This record gives sequence, structure tokens and C-alpha cells, in this order.
Amino acid sequence: MSFAHAKHVRIEGNTFVHLGAAGLTLDTGSQDDTVVGNVVADTSHSGIQVGDSEDSAQTDPGQQNARTTVSDNVLRDIGAEYPNAAGIWFGYSDSATIAHKDLADLSHTGISIGWGWGKASYATSNSITGNVIRNAGQTLWDMGGIHTLSDQPGSVITGNVIDGVGHDSDSVSNGIYLDEGTGYHTARGNVVRNAHDWLSIWTTSQHDNTVTGNVSDRDMAQCPVNVFGPTANCNTGTNVVTGNVLGGAGPTPPTGPTGR
Repeated sequence: MSFAHAKHVRIEGNTFVHLGAAGLTLDTGSQDDTVVGNVVADTSHSGIQVGDSEDSAQTDPGQQNARTTVSDNVLRDIGAEYPNAAGIWFGYSDSATIAHKDLADLSHTGISIGWGWGKASYATSNSITGNVIRNAGQTLWDMGGIHTLSDQPGSVITGNVIDGVGHDSDSVSNGIYLDEGTGYHTARGNVVRNAHDWLSIWTTSQHDNTVTGNVSDRDMAQCPVNVFGPTANCNTGTNVVTGNVLGGAGPTPPTGPTGR
């Protein structure tokens, strides 16, 4: 199912299964839409896609993607034929809410938001909150349970559980992946288990991010520039990485909802 310029649309209680592309797409200019209580399973590409990657500096408010809420959905077996996919993918978007989702068995990234590697974007105030992501990166690597790109001032990643990232012990897989150009994010109160690196801030292009109060069963990280391991210093430049509990301390995360 695909929409463009959809305004005030509510998509609720549906099942999208055995599909040869993405499950659901809200494309250019979609605003004030709600996607809630759906099941998406066995898709060839991504599960739910919102926004586009074409025009980061769009100044016409009617053409921007804004105020989309995607919550309380269940996603399984995403990216079966085209594995460079995400369970939830947002391109350029303003004031998006991605919340309370149960994602599992993903070929690549769990939740990805942002596009481009520059700073000129209308993307601001996006929220990734209270999601459970399990068994991501089952086919490809260079990915994250949660993945971001470019400046998104005022955006937060909070209260998520990421459990199982990567298909083998050598794959470059990250729990929280603040990828190139990511700026002005706060990642707080997340739990990461069974990931090669709990955090990646792998170049000097990432800036003004705060990562605090998170828990991981590993202390491995990837931080500038391409330094791996517990000695990686992520608290560099304008990035602040502090007050995280690493290496097995902390609570056991919940298993998440069971689906519908």
C-alpha cells in the first residue's frame, strides 16, 4: 500500500504479509498520518517507509513529510529478497514519532531515520521511543538496531530495547548507530544486548550528540576514527557519551509484546 501527499490518514488494524516490495509507504508530502496496530510480515523489502530522500532542503511546508506517528505495530521477517532494508525507514521527516513497536528477524537495520550526509535539512524533533528490536542484521552488516543520518535537532532515542544485532560474531553490527553527519540527537535510557558494538559514532562528522544512561552487556564501541573496542573514546569533540552502564551490569530487558 502506497500513499503520497496523504494528510490526516489513519491506517489501523491491518495485516500486510507476503509482499514483493515494502509493506506500507507514506511518500512525499504526507503529513499528520497515523499508522497503528498493524502487522507487517514477510516483505521483500522494508516493512514501513515514510518520507523520501530527494529534497533535504524542501522549504514548501506542503511538500515536507511531517508529524507522522507509527506506533504499536508488529513487524517480522523484513527484507527477504532485497536485504538492504529496514523494518521502519524514515527519510527526511519533521516531528515523527516511532513508538512501541515490536520488530524481529530483520535482514538489515531495525529502525532507520534520516538521509544524506549534509546539514541542510528540515528534519527536526523526531522521536524513537519504547520499541523492542530483536535479531536485526541477519543478512547484511554495516547496520544498527537503530540507525540515524544527518542533523535532526531536538531528536531523541529513548527507552528502546535492542537484543541481537548481526548474523555472526565478526559482522560490523551496532546497537545504536549514529551514522555519518548525525547531529543534535539524545540517546538515553536504552538497553542493548548481543551486539558487536553497543554504540557507533565512527567518523568525525557526527557532532553535538548526547548518549547517556544506557545499559549494554558489552563495552565494545566504534568511535572516531574507526577505533574499535572498550578503549574507544566516544566522548570526543562535541559528542557527549557519559553515565552509561556497560559490560554486563544493569537490568535484564523485557521481551516485548508477543504480537497479534
